Amino acid sequence: MTEDELVEQLVRATDDWICTAAPEDLLKVLIGGGLDASMVDLGDEITVFIELGDRRGLLSSVGILGGDLPADEALALYAQAWGASEPPADDRAQQAWLASDGIAQEAARQHLLAAVEENIDLFVAVAAQWFRQRSGAA
Repeated sequence: MTEDELVEQLVRATDDWICTAAPEDLLKVLIGGGLDASMVDLGDEITVFIELGDRRGLLSSVGILGGDLPADEALALYAQAWGASEPPADDRAQQAWLASDGIAQEAARQHLLAAVEENIDLFVAVAAQWFRQRSGAA
């Protein structure tokens, strides 16, 4: 497998994760980031897993809303731009809000999918790092 093929697999796996993630996981990524990639070398193929992680890695900042704004404020601004209902300030209530507001949930998924496309260079860096580590271990 080439680096380009691994990048394609990483992007595809991330897109799949975004499309199937639970609303509370989407919210975690939007507010605090945390996407993480794991690759398993099975000899003739590499399997890619995307998950939420606690460690700060190359993909952990993909999709975070608002930059320097507080999370509550950023979420409210994005919800307004998306045409969604106003999110509550409480963390737990925000999870319920995203789960129940179809417009917000779909817009959140679209935001994250766009963030993946805008940050392809990070996926390239993840693939390159993995190949370097793999060749160093051999």
